[in-house]
Amino acid sequence: MTDTLRHPAPAPRDTVSGWDFTVDPAQPRRHRLRTLDRHPLRDGEARLATRLFALTANTMTYLAMGDDIGYWGFFPASDGSGRVPVWGFADVVESRSAALATGQRLYGFLPMAAEFTMRPGRDGGAALEDAMPHRQVLPPAYNWYQRPALDPSAASGDEEAQAIFRPLFIASFLLDDQIAEAGIGPETTVILTSASSKTACGLAWLLSGRPARPCVLGITSPGNRDYTAGTGLYDRVTTYDAPDIAGRGDAVLVDFAGDGDLVRSIHARLGGRLVRSIRVGATHRERWSTAPLVTEGVQPSWFFAPDRIRLRSREWGAAAFNERLARAQTGFIRAMRSTVSVVRLAGPEDLGEAWSALLAGAAPGGGAFVLGPLTPGQSVA
Repeated sequence: MTDTLRHPAPAPRDTVSGWDFTVDPAQPRRHRLRTLDRHPLRDGEARLATRLFALTANTMTYLAMGDDIGYWGFFPASDGSGRVPVWGFADVVESRSAALATGQRLYGFLPMAAEFTMRPGRDGGAALEDAMPHRQVLPPAYNWYQRPALDPSAASGDEEAQAIFRPLFIASFLLDDQIAEAGIGPETTVILTSASSKTACGLAWLLSGRPARPCVLGITSPGNRDYTAGTGLYDRVTTYDAPDIAGRGDAVLVDFAGDGDLVRSIHARLGGRLVRSIRVGATHRERWSTAPLVTEGVQPSWFFAPDRIRLRSREWGAAAFNERLARAQTGFIRAMRSTVSVVRLAGPEDLGEAWSALLAGAAPGGGAFVLGPLTPGQSVA
């Protein structure tokens, strides 16, 4: 399912646009599309032009947790405004680094901007690190960029699907692995909030494929109930206004919404049935809370994907980890690709409208906004 936010798309131009989309971290409804200053490359650096990226509900998690995790620090702006990171593809258009040649394509963390500068560091063949000094104090998993030509997870070649699903499915994959440690089985109910989100759908798909399949319960908004139930991933779908979480046996809560009141209510209703509570995201940004949520019983614990990646990469080996992830991801994308509502942005000019829609929770159920593919130097109309 596809749509285009604005018609027709502007024709690419040959001049360098230098566009940059920034928001006010304190008041994210204030945003602007401005000129991006270009600076000469230093030795060892490379300039990458944005090709394609996706905006999803997960983008709101980066906004909500910008200070707590450090997301504002990946692409800092000099005037105090913020660049919220996105996932996508970029092409090397200029290089003073022996590690990257002009024309190479990379997948990873990007700013919402026409281009950015990186300094290649450690090189693992299929992936290399951005060793910019300011990024060394930030979570290292976000500093690695994949070379699609050498990456098993990019075998499908569908860049749009990669940008939409890949950064989210890896969290689904790691959550499924972590939840399995709790010894779940057919008598266990796994409750997922923000059940229409792609990370929740990925986790539900993985859980449903387990030999000892648990009951998977999704909680979503009334407006997204039909979409969520229609995916066929959940045994039951209920809504926030009157969540039906009755059942028997142990329960595991995986919270993608970040709504403190909702988490407290679920804890209170489940009581001793709840054996594990995992906090993941903040799709309900306006109700986000970093304060302790409960005082008795099972305490919510934070899930942080980079920590789990390091653990499994050590235990399984990096190659085996990537192969397992790639197999699972390919299956999920194949199962879900036709269910996603993709709103394709005609150009950078449409980022403000898409951003406002995400802030208002007005993105289509299970959907994503996609900008690209762009040509290097494409201008703002």
